[in-house]
Amino acid sequence: MVDEMENPTINPVAERFYDNLAKIIRATAMKGKMMRSEVETNATQTAEFYLENEDEYPLQAKLATIEIELDNGTTVTYFDLSEEHQNQFLEDFTQYEAQQLSDKISAIPPLEAYIGEQNEIVEEVTEEFAAETRSGDILISDPNSFFAVLSSRLNEMAINFEYPGNATVDTRGVSFGGHGEDSVRFDRVRSLMNGVVKRGDVIVSLPCHNNPMCLVDFGNKKYLVGHAEIFTEPIVSTTSKPDEVTIGAWTKRGVSRQSLENWCWRSYVVGICKYKIKWKWRGFKSRFYPVKTPVSDPSLLASWAESYEGREYVKWYEFATPKWAAPARFTCTTLVWWCAKKAYGVKISPWYRTLVTPSDVLCDSNTYLKVEIK
Repeated sequence: MVDEMENPTINPVAERFYDNLAKIIRATAMKGKMMRSEVETNATQTAEFYLENEDEYPLQAKLATIEIELDNGTTVTYFDLSEEHQNQFLEDFTQYEAQQLSDKISAIPPLEAYIGEQNEIVEEVTEEFAAETRSGDILISDPNSFFAVLSSRLNEMAINFEYPGNATVDTRGVSFGGHGEDSVRFDRVRSLMNGVVKRGDVIVSLPCHNNPMCLVDFGNKKYLVGHAEIFTEPIVSTTSKPDEVTIGAWTKRGVSRQSLENWCWRSYVVGICKYKIKWKWRGFKSRFYPVKTPVSDPSLLASWAESYEGREYVKWYEFATPKWAAPARFTCTTLVWWCAKKAYGVKISPWYRTLVTPSDVLCDSNTYLKVEIK
């Protein structure tokens, strides 16, 4: 469980990411603020509306999943707050989230370059669409077009991003099982996971580890995106190499089970958590008490994934927008995203994009690092 933060150092890349996020949330809401009387009578300005229209309003949909408990014990969403309180909440929220992302970057350094590249694209597209108001704020008058362009640019970045030091890998003729400079001995993998990994945890590999599982080949075009799967069994001292302990989506086999032997590579195991914010506002001061709690029944994630066993992988033309294909077809990460949404009502999903990558799973506020396999 995580309580109120204590003034730690924030990574400048993480701080920049959330500064941009707050600016865009305010900028895409400015049109509504200019027509306050209309907004006050418009029933669509609710968390439920944004959750149902995530494709058009990705930032608002992500905000809508956050429960905010007020001084009097009432639970509300961001959209139930007054404009003044929304602004203060955003300030508190983005500072906290920047610290959480900073902690993950410290634990998983390759994420810094990934987030940094996103920052460049977000700022470029924002400059293209935003106009400055008389008050000095920025206004994005066409949010739908803005998010469509931004999502497309970020999706392209995500599937082609090369981590620093990453080498080209050819998977032809390569079998999984832990051969190469980034492989990890099976006995070590099992030792690190023993008693830590539970049914419903998620394992993630990144392209920078040169793992053959990171490559998706559509028409001989290789996408360096990484891989993620869900544990269907806890790992114990007697777990053996051929034991099928994970389930995930594969290009040719669809949603299928894999043995622990396939995971003898550098990787990360994360758990799913829910998080609620206790927020106190008195006068001109606010107090922010975020509480992260691991889900009470992680096995539900595995149960949902198992219910989709045999479903196809996305078609090549759906790869940049795989959320739209679920639950008929999945990528490895949209299987995690979809099942977490169904099991716990959380969105393991990037703020801006229709594509979910393994890096996004690691960065998300609804996951926490349990163990690194190395």
